[in-house]
Amino acid sequence: MQFNNAFALVGALLLAASGVQADTCTTVGQRREFRQLTHTERLTFLNAVKALQAGPVRKSLQAIDPSIMHPYWDWAYDYRLPDDSIILSPAYYGGNGNPNNNQCVPDGVFADWKPNNGKDCIGRRFSNGNHMQIVISWGELRSVPFANLNYQSFNTAIERVVRPVEVGIGDQFTLNRSADDPIFFLHHAFVDKLWADWQKMSASKATSYGGSNYDGQPATQTDVLGYGYKVEDVMDTRNLCYTYVDYNGENNPTTAPPTTNSPTTTPPTTTPPTTTPTDSYSTTSTSS
Repeated sequence: MQFNNAFALVGALLLAASGVQADTCTTVGQRREFRQLTHTERLTFLNAVKALQAGPVRKSLQAIDPSIMHPYWDWAYDYRLPDDSIILSPAYYGGNGNPNNNQCVPDGVFADWKPNNGKDCIGRRFSNGNHMQIVISWGELRSVPFANLNYQSFNTAIERVVRPVEVGIGDQFTLNRSADDPIFFLHHAFVDKLWADWQKMSASKATSYGGSNYDGQPATQTDVLGYGYKVEDVMDTRNLCYTYVDYNGENNPTTAPPTTNSPTTTPPTTTPPTTTPTDSYSTTSTSS
């Protein structure tokens, strides 16, 4: 995926899902990492996502439940074995697809999800057979010299950072129908956070945008995205009524909770975060 226009497009998608209009916020909510939610909050969110598809017309998450803010998945904390994360457990998003059943995901809240792409299920094909490949680690991600990158260099760095996640999940996640898998938005909410974090590094980065659109034309902030929004409408998450909460590995269960859609299930026990990896990461830097 090329991110020149995709950053803003995902922002428009997430804005449309929130059911709010840019520049009309009365309060600014907080988007947390999935593991920062309680077990009850996780299931409330996932069941609201299911309700989006079950309804006769397009709804917003907050029309279903005003308390909901879309979370994100900081997969850098799961880098050694991403599919061992509770996020991909049967209790939440489900795991690998079944090779004997068209790579359909057999478990999780979305096991019966019916995408509008000609396939009767969510398809996943983990890159290493029963497991996903290693993705960029916490230490590697935080060693990227984002502060030294201009927009185009940041674009290139993010492309390299996120690609192993998409290849690791596989099947439809590597195709143009990747958004049919609900975990796509959990993943791209983290990409959105990385962009927001980069924007906060300087005043010039906050408004920096460029590159080319899919048709080869220069990308500008007046370009019209989906759902009637322009790029300039989604350049600042505060105009979209949310900010991001940083995740530092807290509340990262070692085991998933029992498989259930009931929000009354007792949440899993938690352990303190492990030591931060010291892996290194390098990329060509360009002054901002």
